[in-house]
Amino acid sequence: MTAPRFLPQRWRQGEAVAAHAEAIAGILDTPPVMARKDGLVLFAAIGCASLLPAMVAIKSLARPLQRGRVVLLDDGTLTAEDRAVLAHHFDDPQILRADSINLRGFPTGHGWESLLAMLERRSGEYWLRVSHDSVTLGDVPEIAAAIGSNRSLVELAPDSGPDPVLPFSEVFSSDVLTAGRWRYIHAGGGLAGLAAAQGGRIIAEAALALLPAPAANSKGRAEPDQAIGFIVGNEPMPVCLPKNLYRVWARGEEWRVGPAFLRFAPANSERNGAWADASRAAIALLAEPH
Repeated sequence: MTAPRFLPQRWRQGEAVAAHAEAIAGILDTPPVMARKDGLVLFAAIGCASLLPAMVAIKSLARPLQRGRVVLLDDGTLTAEDRAVLAHHFDDPQILRADSINLRGFPTGHGWESLLAMLERRSGEYWLRVSHDSVTLGDVPEIAAAIGSNRSLVELAPDSGPDPVLPFSEVFSSDVLTAGRWRYIHAGGGLAGLAAAQGGRIIAEAALALLPAPAANSKGRAEPDQAIGFIVGNEPMPVCLPKNLYRVWARGEEWRVGPAFLRFAPANSERNGAWADASRAAIALLAEPH
């Protein structure tokens, strides 16, 4: 087990981040994920503060899938030492810089870089994005089946209904004449998969133009978690992951084994204890043969 006191200070910025990093330092002792050029990309945005949690998120998802190569989006904070750690654990992954993504009219610094990177690079591979604040704890046959049939997928938001793929006009009011032909899914932010296909930036532009900003967003622009629900909703035969197996951990909930995938969203200020427990359970699984 890696001793917490040896973790670099850049991975321990702030009391909560430091406590979580110390709790999950065992991820550094788990076997590397070997790259497979088999048509799947496991993709995550990453930086110094999220390096260890992102390693847990990626490795725990890679374990049941047993396929794919890793691509990372550097928020600009990764050091040469960080990149060396990632090279060892993910078989020298491709690392994109967020400031290298051509936004061309999209907002800067709100996660659009991640979404556009996927859309512009998916022509020959399926891109599966996982958030750094998530943990996979079981088998994921629904994801494997979606990848195998090249169907885009999304994790559902907690407030999504029994029929998650809805006409856009039933969810949002719009004066745009073409709004009636679009569909929308109330998506969560933990998992999203984009099928191998040509193009995609045009639909991202439609999402930006049509989607209203959340009430809490002072920028007046739609956000990527909304946009992924719009984009996947308008893909052929989208896959909506079942909410009982892929879900957001509820604030104050005692963590238990059950869901295959849990996201510990930042809005849940009490997440750290449960997030650390789930992460340690995933780390223990990584030491076992699969």
